[in-house]
Amino acid sequence: LVESTGGNTQRKWVLEACLSTGLPTWVGFRCRFDESDSNLKVGYDSDVTLGEELEDIMTLGGSVINVFHSSLEATSAAVEVVRKHWQGPAGVYPEADRTDYTLKWRDSGVPTRVTPDDYVELALGWVNQGVQIIGGCCGIELEYIRPLRDALPTHIPNGSPPLSRS
Repeated sequence: LVESTGGNTQRKWVLEACLSTGLPTWVGFRCRFDESDSNLKVGYDSDVTLGEELEDIMTLGGSVINVFHSSLEATSAAVEVVRKHWQGPAGVYPEADRTDYTLKWRDSGVPTRVTPDDYVELALGWVNQGVQIIGGCCGIELEYIRPLRDALPTHIPNGSPPLSRS
């Protein structure tokens, strides 16, 4: 799993090392919006857009693209970009848009901006866009994952159109 690299150069090095094993390799991208810019960027402070990064990195190879440790808004935007540049398997595990995730414990005074039901609805939308792997990062805990288990399809048949729930 290629994730949490310092930037595009390091991501390439880690990806090349992973690919050299011959094992399936998942390539992860943390995405964000800056307050002063509406372009979806990768990493914590790079100026590179996700679209640029995907074109550059995925020419090397990889089995799955993951969007990780990103806000829910950035994750949803990233799914659209990923689907324009990548036809293979895709996954997401966003954070819950909390401000306390770097602490050693969950601060009960910090609100979570998304409910478990809201998260299920977001996840169903991502599935309909072709996302096949869904989990959670900082703040997306058991009370979010358990409802996903019940609401999401257990598999997506090959060649099938996106799923819809009625």
